[in-house]
Amino acid sequence: MKINFLNTIYNYPSVQYRNQNKQVSYPNLAPLKCDTVSFSALKKSKFSGIDLFVVERFKAPIEKFNSNQDLQDWSETQYGTYLEKIYHGKHHKTKLKRAERIKEWDKNLQNNENYKPATKLLIMNAITSDLKSYDDTLPPAYNKEALEKSITELSEKLKANPKKQFSLAKIYSKNLKKEFIENNQEDKNSPYWIVIPQKCQDPENYADNVKKLQTLSLHTWCTKSYIAENYLERGAFHILMENGVPKIGVLFKDDVIVEIQSEKNDNKIPPKHFEAIKKHITEDNKYKLSFAVRDAYEKAYSVNIKINKTKNKLGEETIQNADIAKIFKFFSVGCKEDENGNYVVKKYSQPSPDFTYKDLGIDENKMFEKIVRIDGNAEFINDSLSSTHNLKSVGGNVYLKDTKLTPKDFENVYIKGTILDSEHYDF
Repeated sequence: MKINFLNTIYNYPSVQYRNQNKQVSYPNLAPLKCDTVSFSALKKSKFSGIDLFVVERFKAPIEKFNSNQDLQDWSETQYGTYLEKIYHGKHHKTKLKRAERIKEWDKNLQNNENYKPATKLLIMNAITSDLKSYDDTLPPAYNKEALEKSITELSEKLKANPKKQFSLAKIYSKNLKKEFIENNQEDKNSPYWIVIPQKCQDPENYADNVKKLQTLSLHTWCTKSYIAENYLERGAFHILMENGVPKIGVLFKDDVIVEIQSEKNDNKIPPKHFEAIKKHITEDNKYKLSFAVRDAYEKAYSVNIKINKTKNKLGEETIQNADIAKIFKFFSVGCKEDENGNYVVKKYSQPSPDFTYKDLGIDENKMFEKIVRIDGNAEFINDSLSSTHNLKSVGGNVYLKDTKLTPKDFENVYIKGTILDSEHYDF
């Protein structure tokens, strides 16, 4: 999603560590004489739960600690470094918005006496772990309930497995999303829509709605950043959820839909979500569409018709059995069975530029596991394969794009040509 930025001058104070000018002394951390080790130095066995987790995660110098308080003092100092750091982003405003969000977290953490400095250090590390200089992602919104659930959940996990390095960032992200979607749909396994209103429609909850949009947005959507504010000022935002995961974003400008974005953020409506989108925007609500969205919608509608016709011609039995001989014959791909019941094919690719085997309801892995040789090129583009299965050789090039497969998956496959992936080759 794109937006034209206004040339606005922002005056925002940089985040300063609250004890930056305060002299902190650690009597238990005095330099040792003659490089000897204190007999009272703590070992890892003296720590447990989140304290032990912090010791391991941050490689705390426990050989210099004489008490748990030394760990807390050390954690307090480490915590301060996160507040002093400047988190640059793709755009200048990102730095300011990140600082603003971190300041909010710091204020709430300092007002919470239930968390020791080691726990606060872990929290601050988690909420800043995804801040990259090449994007505009913000730290997650602060939510007391979600945070308490996350710390409790982490503590319970550590009781069961003290040595495992769990991700507090992922645990908190999951619980934060639950806070926003808990009451939106009774059946969380079926696709459903979350509607986030335009600012003028719900001005009192605008700030919370911005955080909701940022939280539920995919990383490929710019609404994950501060730009969510601009979008909700212009119009509402609808999100198609499936099994608790966002799949489609629909952006409005007042009462007109101006963008429909999928996980790929490519302005295309994926076939697998077309029916849900169609029902929501044209059947249930009859929303107005911009010219660009109307064009994308009509293309998706046409592809949907092609898919249904193809499925009818293939037949339910062929699709359910992933019958490679009948499927490849239908799509005019040379295919022959060997004496072992495996198959040699002339080439490999998806059945159409418009849709995939998965879109047709075909289990691509079940079909592909019968292929032992590909005589020509093999295009693993937008496929749903989990491995190369029983493939032994490829007589041409291997193309990798929008796939789970990597060059490493072909280590035991003889390839006459070259492996070309989207990182090194534009196709």
